[in-house]
Amino acid sequence: MNTSINPDSLKYHREKKNLTQLQLAEICKCSPKTISRWEQGEGSNIRNRLREALEKSLDVAWESLTRPPASRSDTDPELQPSVQVNTRMRPDIRNALQAVCMRYNVSPRTVLEYAPLLFLITAERSLSARRTAADQCENALYGAYDEMMERAQHLGGYSPNMAALEAIEEERDSINKRDLFMDDGPVLDHDQFNPFVNHLNQEAEDLPEGAVGEIAPRYFGVADYEIATDTIATEFSLDLSKEQDQRFQTAMLLGSVELNKARNKRKELSESKFLEWFDETMEASKTSLDRSIDDILEGVDIGQLKKNEVIDFISAMPKGEGE
Repeated sequence: MNTSINPDSLKYHREKKNLTQLQLAEICKCSPKTISRWEQGEGSNIRNRLREALEKSLDVAWESLTRPPASRSDTDPELQPSVQVNTRMRPDIRNALQAVCMRYNVSPRTVLEYAPLLFLITAERSLSARRTAADQCENALYGAYDEMMERAQHLGGYSPNMAALEAIEEERDSINKRDLFMDDGPVLDHDQFNPFVNHLNQEAEDLPEGAVGEIAPRYFGVADYEIATDTIATEFSLDLSKEQDQRFQTAMLLGSVELNKARNKRKELSESKFLEWFDETMEASKTSLDRSIDDILEGVDIGQLKKNEVIDFISAMPKGEGE
């Protein structure tokens, strides 16, 4: 018998019964976190007692909960059939997604369903802020020129800084094209000057400590960021004054170890066994990097000592730069 639950099916049947996660947990005599984990795709090896409780409370056969929900009626606008989206993401972004789900007790599907809306709102606000700044810069240039003419009319005949005005027009052109990252604009170093990333940093300034760290531009619109560090520290009871806990959190933020897998292992294993598993996972990650370097070098022998230096250097780099 299949003892793994389908997260979409569980959520569908729960909502069909108008039950919250808390209400379903009370009926099944389990914790709300258990229901949440199941709806996040962590529902494997469900015990017989809980399977029977779910069947009874949701009025559905267990087999129906192990597979995606049947096609929903087109007449019900709130129950649209779901589709699978296949995409690749960096390991650190995967962990960031899992940390957000953990922080707000929601499923990855919920976060991803809101992502287009939130991105559009943020993008339009970024463009609006740039448009306002361009107008202010232009007014400042002409204002300075008018003041100079008023204070020293004998210097007449000069025009406002034409290079600056041309840059402002290029900026406006970029805004009209909705070029969020100014890939075609006058900015010379997009790794350092990314208007969208600058806007995100401004938006994050007043958020609680630990919610969002520094957001750093990378290339082609990509950014490095650290989020929900306080959630990770709380979930794993980390004491960041200890070197081992600092190393663990760094591994989570870099994506060297999958967050959800680490959380499950933490619950399954003793402290000593968990640390042993963590060290083995980190060593496997380093071995994988070692092999990647071999592939890149295509057989060129630089010596193990030198290769170890390269591995240590890449491992210490800000996340993403070593890819």
